[in-house]
Amino acid sequence: MTHANEVLQRWMSWAPAQSRELVAACLLQNSPTKSVRVVGEYLGNEAALERSLEGAFSRANAASFRSSPMPYIDGVARFAGYGRRDPVEAEVKLR
Repeated sequence: MTHANEVLQRWMSWAPAQSRELVAACLLQNSPTKSVRVVGEYLGNEAALERSLEGAFSRANAASFRSSPMPYIDGVARFAGYGRRDPVEAEVKLR
């Protein structure tokens, strides 16, 4: 992953400034399909999530972006390790 350092620097400057409604992780995967992903859950609407991701991890600079709105209780159950696992609420695969 040649751009892993850049992504981690972006992540480290972006993450601390986010609201408490967002829980996210930056995942670096060193496997045959090397990837960098930002995954998480956001308590709010999709437009507010996209504003939070703007700049550092927006649709514009992602190789792929998906989000899946769900009822609050389903998000709580998923975060706790119960309930549905897929699709994730938001996942960004970076270029």
